[in-house]
Amino acid sequence: MGKIILVAGASSATEREAAVLLARRVHTVYAGACRADRVDDLTEYGINPVQMDVSKDEDNERAVRRIRGF
Repeated sequence: MGKIILVAGASSATEREAAVLLARRVHTVYAGACRADRVDDLTEYGINPVQMDVSKDEDNERAVRRIRGF
């Protein structure tokens, strides 16, 4: 069984590729970016886009609630 993984900054090339590779290894991946539209296309790999700015506590809390299903 795969792990649940949040990749912050997934709109940049390195983190984006990491998210895709992790999803291919059958992990549940959430791709965080300040602008969700920059990672929306990752849904074709089964990745869940999450709008978040890691410098904002409320964004981090919202992302965690979404991942936990609250």
